Amino acid sequence: EKMASSYLFTSGDYAVVKDKWNDVSIELYYHKGHHYNIERMMDGMKAGLSYCSENFSPYQFKQLRMMEFSQTGGSSAHGYPGSIPAGEGTGFIADIDDSPEGGNDYAFGTAVHEVAHQWWGHQVLPADVLGSKMVVESMAEYVNVRVKEKYKGLDKARSYLKENAKQYLDARVRGKRKEHPLMYAYP
Repeated sequence: EKMASSYLFTSGDYAVVKDKWNDVSIELYYHKGHHYNIERMMDGMKAGLSYCSENFSPYQFKQLRMMEFSQTGGSSAHGYPGSIPAGEGTGFIADIDDSPEGGNDYAFGTAVHEVAHQWWGHQVLPADVLGSKMVVESMAEYVNVRVKEKYKGLDKARSYLKENAKQYLDARVRGKRKEHPLMYAYP
């Protein structure tokens, strides 16, 4: 089996932007009016494909699609084989300040992270045991940080890591549930 068995069905009245990366057709499906960060997301998809293909193995499909879906809280995205459903909060409707002193471009970063799952979690699939999620998520985030460093600069990569550490520590202070060790992380 070449990939994990994951299935996705989605539909909508989408606007579509198409591009190419090498011989891969890239498509971004979004709700009309949610066009603010399409270029950032397309750039993130290409950067993720480039990094992972150069450092791990060639991308195994001829297409890669990202599709927006509506979301009522938070943000969510998932990397299915050749397709990435992404909640509108992952960057489609965001107001991103990517100036040198501004915040992190999470529309770009989410695209990179989810593209990395085309390798980590699909081509390389750990056993379905406690701790498996740590492997695939850590590798996808590693790719995200390395690509951020390459395309956005070392300062942006460090700022992103610092921001994530702050969010984690803030959540621990407010958390009501006991935190489990990473080896027990499970999907």
